[in-house]
Amino acid sequence: MAQGEDQIRAWDRIGRAMGDAGELGQAIAARNLDAWTTIASNLRKGSYTTDDAVKDAGRWTTAFFDNMRDAWAVFAPPPAQAPGSVALGPPIVFRRQANLWECNSPPDVAVTANATASPHVRVIGSPSDTAKELEKFLVPRHQEGCIQFTTRGDAPKNGGTFLALITSESEDRVIVLAALPVIFV
Repeated sequence: MAQGEDQIRAWDRIGRAMGDAGELGQAIAARNLDAWTTIASNLRKGSYTTDDAVKDAGRWTTAFFDNMRDAWAVFAPPPAQAPGSVALGPPIVFRRQANLWECNSPPDVAVTANATASPHVRVIGSPSDTAKELEKFLVPRHQEGCIQFTTRGDAPKNGGTFLALITSESEDRVIVLAALPVIFV
């Protein structure tokens, strides 16, 4: 193959990636605008009930996870290159007890990918300071095809909407073993 053809294919790949990223940005912007327009409309009405707040929280959480799914679809490696499938685990639920958030028992998650290194937690979401607190609080360990959690220290002081990615790092790549929504109720 001629060097000119390689360059054309490389620029085509870059163009496709930029186009995909642009479409992703437009989809996320439209989804967020729709969610916030509905939430703002609910806030402006005469009475804002607990049911309205719960529905709006669900609306925003759904938009957040749809955004994460779409971003994953654009930026994840094609299935032929992926090292293993990512397990979507059950949610990690924090409940309000007095003035503190408590997480009684983080779930165990079955994984199919082979992890060679100790797993780590990477938390995506807002607010970012709570995401950092969650990364310190949740301690995963890989044992016989399963990720088990223990907790360390105090639970985060504030709630939010998050996605916990359980990763394992090797010398040349990071493998995502599982993804779990983190819910504050």
